[in-house]
Amino acid sequence: MITLIDAEKVETIPDFEGLVEAWIALFGGNEETPFCGNLCRQFWDVDWRISKDRRALLDVARSRFPVQFRPLVRILRSLSGSMRLENTDPDIGENVASGIATSIQDRQESAKYVHYYFAQLDTYAQVLPPSMRAGLGTGANVFYDRIVDRPGPSSRVSGSGTAYTNLRPLTLPGGTTVPAKTVGRLLSSDSSSEDVVVAWQHKHSGWKLVVDVLLDYVYRRQGLSRTSRYPHAEAAAHGRRGEAPVTLLVGDIGIEEDEEETLVADGLELILSIVQSNAPLTDLLMQSLEEGGPLVSHTARDVSLPDLVQLIFMILEDVLTRAYSSRAPIPSALVAPCLGVLTTLLSLPNYSNRVWLFLRSSSVLFGSDKDASYNSPILISERNSGTYIMTISLLRLVRTLVEENISRLVPTHTDQPRLQTIKEEVLLRAVHFVQNHIWGEHAGWRYMHLLDRFEISRSVIELYSRILDARSVFENSGFNGQEDSPRSIVTEFVSSVLLTHAAMPTITPLVHAIASARTVLAALAQVRRISELHAYSGLLEKALYLTRVVLQLKNTSPNIFQGHILLEQALCADHATSSMLLRASRAFSPDASSRANPIDILMHLIGQRELGTAIPIEATRVLTSLCIALAENTSIDARPSLLSYLSDAQATMAGLVRILKHPYDDLDLRNALWSFVTVAVQKQAPLAVLFVAGTFRVHPKSGKGKAKYVDDDL
Repeated sequence: MITLIDAEKVETIPDFEGLVEAWIALFGGNEETPFCGNLCRQFWDVDWRISKDRRALLDVARSRFPVQFRPLVRILRSLSGSMRLENTDPDIGENVASGIATSIQDRQESAKYVHYYFAQLDTYAQVLPPSMRAGLGTGANVFYDRIVDRPGPSSRVSGSGTAYTNLRPLTLPGGTTVPAKTVGRLLSSDSSSEDVVVAWQHKHSGWKLVVDVLLDYVYRRQGLSRTSRYPHAEAAAHGRRGEAPVTLLVGDIGIEEDEEETLVADGLELILSIVQSNAPLTDLLMQSLEEGGPLVSHTARDVSLPDLVQLIFMILEDVLTRAYSSRAPIPSALVAPCLGVLTTLLSLPNYSNRVWLFLRSSSVLFGSDKDASYNSPILISERNSGTYIMTISLLRLVRTLVEENISRLVPTHTDQPRLQTIKEEVLLRAVHFVQNHIWGEHAGWRYMHLLDRFEISRSVIELYSRILDARSVFENSGFNGQEDSPRSIVTEFVSSVLLTHAAMPTITPLVHAIASARTVLAALAQVRRISELHAYSGLLEKALYLTRVVLQLKNTSPNIFQGHILLEQALCADHATSSMLLRASRAFSPDASSRANPIDILMHLIGQRELGTAIPIEATRVLTSLCIALAENTSIDARPSLLSYLSDAQATMAGLVRILKHPYDDLDLRNALWSFVTVAVQKQAPLAVLFVAGTFRVHPKSGKGKAKYVDDDL
């Protein structure tokens, strides 16, 4: 790409759009090009400084901005070093950066370059209609005049020497004013009967212009934006003709016709690429958006200018309400960046409270407590399309809300108790939405990409795990014993749906992720779907962890939970494996079974070292907790035996003993396995006989004779 730009002037390349697309494909961050941070940092540090030719693409796009709005915005977004990761983990950026060559510093430095470049643009492109140019228009309609700018060392005019100047000051979208008699370089061919495009030599902030475009989009959707060309009456009211600035709206500067949602989505994507995982730069960007002159699109004199948080909620309200009423598809490219920006703004204390308050007053994302029949337009649209970008972004928002609530629990409860109550109300509504509309139904949705299904399952499981882990935060918050000590109704709700009032639609997806592990892992490995294999491994690890947390909660409160909870019963029952992946598995393994027992799968996972050490250790800990849970409030004779659920008990136990005896096996795994053996000897009589005596008891096939023992060298 750099060689092409060095060899050929960008202005002479006929397919400019194709060049931009190729550039974005090379530098734009996604999971297929994980080294974008290094490439972007190298461009800004090296290529940008070497020669003007290597930054010519940016210069050309800048000179045409904002008439051609999308090229510059999309190029800068690709050069920000950010990655489009469809993942709900708030720390995913750091996790990915530690696993590949892209470093956090590279991405942050690239984002800084983009921020400062876009904040100090030195040209402003505009379309000049023939009716407003001297010689064609008349009277008050004349705002521009053709001039001949004599070529000189500092002249930026084209070779023909033709340029244009403005006869009156122009207040442009973005809030800046172009002084009268400013020379505009001609970008198009000159014509007396058609529009011409000029580029004013004028410094302005592209960020303010993007916000003006967002505001104009919202106001026009609400029917509040003016549509007249050049507000002459307002200009005359400011002073004498020739001195009063003429205010141009977004529609007056001649932005190329395109889908409105596309322009807004590109602007939001650029903002998101800067603020993502970069709190200091986010704060700096938000300050720059609030500085400078007033935005031209804000025409309501009695209403304060909405900030970015309010703008995003206005966009979401408009898009989702219209889609819900008309049952039309929702533009995911517009909604997903909105949710991403809201998620990022939760890291700023000055803006996080506004996000909470708007979420409390809005019902378009999580519904309302008063509307039990609420159907999310996001879920309706994505279930029809089979892709779940917006759903994953919504889950990321919920997870970040939980993290923000936990991290600021003590100061908020102390200084703003009412805000803490609002947070709990919003979180409860969000978790209710996840439980009723996503977790209990997502297994039956149609998926274009298997990764989406794994990611949704992993996200909800991890969300529940984090909420249950937060019990200790509330218990150790320093308010114990006080009348106003903080309590989490969200934690109580999740504990209820997983323990005391658990139902099969809630427990089945969790247990099914474990029961189908052997089939799914084998099928994905056989068809070489590595990305899905890694995604399912992450899902399996989180499912094991949540299972252990729930069992431990039951074990620590034996007086509250009498008998076996539903999760224990589900772990002791056979489950059907995934039919879609089972067909793929049977293509290679005709003997693959359509049903599996979770306990048998847990024993199997302990010896699967190709999965790493985390999954075997978690599987061992789940079995340990399950042994304790099955023994609570149950007589020895009535306790279910784990051996009865194993397909090949002798081979399974022999494998465990080999791990215990191996001196160089993973120490954490061996310690976890010894803990399991210790508990099994105490709680499970058949396992105690096996581990201590090394024999299985074999009953005779006929009714005669005594039981025999068969020695087995374990």
